Parts: sequence; C-alpha cells; structure tokens
Amino acid sequence: MITEMISDRTLVGTALTIQTGSGFLISVISIFLVPLLSSYISWTWLFAFLSPGPLCSILCMVKILMMERRKKRKEEEVEEEEVEVKEAVEEEVQVPKQ
Repeated sequence: MITEMISDRTLVGTALTIQTGSGFLISVISIFLVPLLSSYISWTWLFAFLSPGPLCSILCMVKILMMERRKKRKEEEVEEEEVEVKEAVEEEVQVPKQ
C-alpha cells in the first residue's frame, strides 16, 4: 500500500488505522445519503454524485507516486555526486595500493 511506502515506519499502523477508518466513514455517509437523494434526483445523477470520491483518490495516489519517484531520483543523483567526489579525491590523493 502507498501508506506503508510513505509513512514513518513507527507510524505505519496508525496511518493504516486512520486510512481504514476514513474509508468506512465515507462509505457509511454514502450509504446513508444515496436513499435520501434518490427521492430528489434521478439515479443517473445520483451515481454522478458518487463519482468524485474515486476520482479524487486516483488523483491523490498519482500525485503521491510522482512525489516518491522524484524523491528516489534525487537520492540517486546525490549518490552519483558522492561517488564522483570520492573518485575525484582519490585521483588527487593517489593513494598507493597495498
């Protein structure tokens, strides 16, 4: 899960609990509202009322994955720079091999 990837390792359980609880709360609210709204709105528009939730979730997951990829690329760039600096220092010092 994305929560496990981006959460602090000591808080993964708490993050998953909050995520699960939020999901159930949204489901309960939707289940409660659908019958109430069906008497005022046609079923076509009622399902349109439910669509922003999944769309928002997809957009948020894409954004989180993009942030993780950027973070990983930055870490790789830093590692490459560290290797280049180390090699440059070794060339200047020319440590004799034993």
